[in-house]
Amino acid sequence: MTVKNVVFALLFMLSGSVFAATVDDGYRLGSGDILSINVYGEEGLTFKEIPVNDAGVLSFPMIGNVQAKGHTTAEVSDEMVRKLKNGYLNDPQVSVSVVTYRPFFINGEVKKPGGYPYQPGLRISGAISLGEGLTDRGSDSRITVIRANDATHTPQKAKLDDQVSPGDTINVQQGFF
Repeated sequence: MTVKNVVFALLFMLSGSVFAATVDDGYRLGSGDILSINVYGEEGLTFKEIPVNDAGVLSFPMIGNVQAKGHTTAEVSDEMVRKLKNGYLNDPQVSVSVVTYRPFFINGEVKKPGGYPYQPGLRISGAISLGEGLTDRGSDSRITVIRANDATHTPQKAKLDDQVSPGDTINVQQGFF
């Protein structure tokens, strides 16, 4: 191995440690997320964009399907390393990151209901703005959200400063006049 390759390997390992510590905040992947996967030193196994399909799986060369739905990027990376070590690569270095989050949805009394791209740090007030604001009947205090990670799909009361997560469905109800 040349000095240049050793330096790159060290930088890659360090960046992976920093990346895991700063970006893997517990976000659970789901259908519609688009991931970037980098297998160090293996150009044929590096992808700028690879989607998580409707079944919550990503299909990857040599190792087949990898379950992503409900897992963090670090867990997906660990699973890929485990599978790549099983007869394919000696010491695979894999980094996984989210390129595009799955959309959230806003319905009800907003001027432009529909699905919108998620942006980290987005709050309900920002989601309403993306929907071009409230209609004349829309209430800024009668808002519910169905969280994507809630298996019961139970609407929860929400406030304008509540965080939005990818896959959430927000419903703005009519106000009483």
